[in-house]
Order: sequence, then structure tokens, then C-alpha cells
Amino acid sequence: MTIIHKSKSDINILVELLNDQRERRNAFIELTKIASPKTIPILLQSLRKMTWGEALYVSEYLSRFGSKIIPDLIGLVNANEKPSVFTAAIKALGHTRQDQAFKFIFPLIFKEKRVTSNDITFSETIDAITKSGSGHLEKIMEMLDNSNWLIRIGGVYASARIAVESSHSKTLIKKLEKQLTELALKDRSKKVQIMAKIAIRWIHDEEEPSETFKEIYSSISVSEEPEEDLYPQYQNVIDQIFERLGYKETPQRDENGFWYIDSLSYPIRITLERNFQNNDVYLIILAMLCQLPSENIVPFYRELLELNSFSATGTAKFYISDKLVFLEDAKNIDKINIDDIVTAITSMAEMAGMHFYSLSKEFDVRIQIH
Repeated sequence: MTIIHKSKSDINILVELLNDQRERRNAFIELTKIASPKTIPILLQSLRKMTWGEALYVSEYLSRFGSKIIPDLIGLVNANEKPSVFTAAIKALGHTRQDQAFKFIFPLIFKEKRVTSNDITFSETIDAITKSGSGHLEKIMEMLDNSNWLIRIGGVYASARIAVESSHSKTLIKKLEKQLTELALKDRSKKVQIMAKIAIRWIHDEEEPSETFKEIYSSISVSEEPEEDLYPQYQNVIDQIFERLGYKETPQRDENGFWYIDSLSYPIRITLERNFQNNDVYLIILAMLCQLPSENIVPFYRELLELNSFSATGTAKFYISDKLVFLEDAKNIDKINIDDIVTAITSMAEMAGMHFYSLSKEFDVRIQIH
């Protein structure tokens, strides 16, 4: 679509195009460029008709209205809207970079279940608060002390992002570094500890910590407490999985407690893990994809974040650990039948192969399947 001028007739044409499924996204963006306050209700109504991907894509352009649109966006969040609209409104609020917007968003993280119960919504909300810079750092520090491990991880991510973007502030970096170190030392959640270590390294913009920081960094380690062996309790389920996948007997676990599945289109590992927040047991389905590329690392990170945000992997998510890229899914083993478990595992193998192929075409990555 070519850029259309700001005449009244042109605005009317763009409003009509909002009803065209093929053109509505471009028309939406063009109307935000014009930024006429009269079009705000029309744009928000259009947002309600869009798919998840469309709504998240166009929402940041609403920030072109500045503070004028904040009351409408807050109203959209407070209304009983579908998750895509709720999430898009939060994203738009963050992109306004207005103090009024951040004062509204932060309480949602702590009190609104719709934020923490949906991975995409939570991810977009955390990304939104990083737009606040260091202006609301105390609230982010509160996230690091929260009892909900998901909120703590969100706080780690947000504080690291803000520290990187405020790299001129050595005082800020030292404060965040101290908070993240303390969090990693005391938190029993392995994911929080690993995220904190990655965040510290991210702050320093290094593959490995500098000599001056190695002492603190090396003191952060995942708890050495023996992990609970859940296999005896779920041996029948695990044995059925391997039987259904064509194995004559269940293979031995490796030193990290994973069973290796090499009979599918892409190698998969599975293990059992208890969630200490709700005490439920989950089957972790893991695919080791590749090493990080040697070049274009920022576009590569962005690609993974976009794939996660737009549900290109279903319920599975990409994550990075020790320079390796993984795709992971988790299924509550007490709330899923054996057919669905096998389907989830075979689907993971197909997704892993597909995403490795697409990433290897665009980036210089090497397969890592051992």
C-alpha cells in the first residue's frame, strides 16, 4: 500500500479498508500516521477483529497518538476483552513511554492473573515495562523479590534490558548486578538462577565474565541438593511412551536424568520435573537445536523472540543456555493422556527439524544434537 495523504477523503478510504482482511493492517498503520483523535475508537474496534499476530504487530503504532490514547488503552485493558486485545493494549501502553502508562502497567504484573497466566501476554507486558528505562527501577526490584518465580524471571529480564540500554550509568549497573547476584544465590528455582547468570553476563556484554567479576559469577551455581527421582512414580507412563514410539524397552537415562529418543525425525530428550509453585509434575520435552551463530547475534535473538511471541512453536518455547539453543515444551503428566503425550513428542521433533532448517538458512548455525 502506498502512503496516503491526510485529507478527509483519504481518512474515509482508510477506514473502509479496515474492513478488508487483506488490507486492514496497512490501513491501520496509515491511520496512526495521521493520528487524528477521532479515529481512535475506530482503530480500537478494528483491533478487536484482528488475529493475535495482527493485533500485536499493529499495536505499537498506536503510540503515535501519545498521551491522548492512554485513557482509551487503559479502558481496553480494564474491559473484559479477549486475550489478544488485552495484550495488544498493554504493548501499546508501553510504547507510549509515558509515566502515566507505566504507573498503570506495573500493578497488573503483580495482581492481574490474565498477565501471568498467558505466556505471550506476560512476555509482552515485561517487554512493555522495559520501555520505562530506569524511571521505575524500584518496581522492577520488587519483581525480583516476588514469590512468583515467573515474575522474578520477568524482573531479571527487564532489569538486564534496562541495564544494557543505560550502560552509561555505572551506579545502575552495580545496583542491578548486586540484586541479580543475591537472587541467584538464594533462589531454589533452577530457571531463575540460570536467567540471573545470563542477565549478569548480558549486562557486561561478554560471552564470559571479566576477571574482576569472576569471583561473584562463579559463586552463583545451581543448587547441589539432590533432585527428586520421579521415575518410580511414573514408570508405567514412561514405559508406555517408549513402547508407542517403537522401542522394545525403555532406555537408560543420561547423567542429567533425560531419556534420549532417536527414532523420530529429530532427536528429542524427555525428563520429569516437579513445579514447586503448584507441586504438579511435568513431562519436559526438549530439543537441542544448534549453537549460537558467530555473527548477526542480535537479529538471531530477535528471530527467536518473535517466534516465541507469535506462537510459531505452539506451547513450546525457545531458550538459550551455555551458547546452545533449545526448544522446550512442558506437559502436566497427570492431566494428559498417553496419546496426547506421544503426539506432543512427535510434534516437537517435527517442529525442531523445521525451525532448525529455517534458522540454518538465514543464520550461520551448526546443528547440535548430541
